[in-house]
Amino acid sequence: AHAAGFPAGAGLCDRDVSLGLRSRTPSPFFSMFAQIVPAVRTPHGMDCFDYIIPDGMAIACGQLVTIPFRRRTIPGLVIRRSTQSDFVGKTKSIAASYGSLIFPASTIDLLAWTARRTFCSQPTILKAWLRDLPKRIPSHPIPIDLRERNARGSIRAHWNVFYERELIETANRFRTEQKRVLILTPWRTRADRYAEALHIPFLDSHQASGGSFQTWRQVLQEPNGCLVSTRIGAWLASCVDVVLLDEPENDDHKQDELQPRYDARRLVSWCAMHAGTHVESFGRTPPLHVDVP
Repeated sequence: AHAAGFPAGAGLCDRDVSLGLRSRTPSPFFSMFAQIVPAVRTPHGMDCFDYIIPDGMAIACGQLVTIPFRRRTIPGLVIRRSTQSDFVGKTKSIAASYGSLIFPASTIDLLAWTARRTFCSQPTILKAWLRDLPKRIPSHPIPIDLRERNARGSIRAHWNVFYERELIETANRFRTEQKRVLILTPWRTRADRYAEALHIPFLDSHQASGGSFQTWRQVLQEPNGCLVSTRIGAWLASCVDVVLLDEPENDDHKQDELQPRYDARRLVSWCAMHAGTHVESFGRTPPLHVDVP
């Protein structure tokens, strides 16, 4: 595979193109190509790579696949398809689909936005989100296609002394309405309480990477799936219908890691504005909402 050199940006993810951003070489065999973000840390600016789509393989933008990368096979995310490539004769082929999972266009746009904001490469961000996916997955997983998102995003705020109880009641209401719900809290102890009260799984950085994947994948395959997560799962806001934000009076929603480092609330705010996600914030005092991303 060779670096495709496309600049990151919104609107990159949901188009099939025949013309690139510069002069590109058509394939003499009319092969289809995919630009893929690998789930591996790369230097800033090295964002995607060209791969051949094998004959007979159905590949969609937003799909997780496995690709040969250097001397190993790793997961990657398809961000664009094309009939042309600058690296005809040098590109490798996609190995396989991974987990029959297709993310919405908003997930890829969120990936590009987060990379620009944190001065990281898109592969570095994707690696932080997906962590280490299992090498073996079920042979016949239930397909998950999240491309259809017709909702309009919005943000509401609630504040009172008993906001935890109100958050739990709101989560149950949205689940009865067949909505996928993500509850975000910065504390693991609070996540435990929400998970126990709602009888739902929770996601945090202490879980094994393989277990984390199985947890959020199972939630996404259910039309009314509900998950509580610490800030590590903030990116899933682009995949669910509703985010319920447990918002403290401090900055605990910020990432502690040096790279990438971001505030989970900004990802949620972006999804409300650009991904059709409905967001409700809960706290003891009125929140100081982030500005427009």
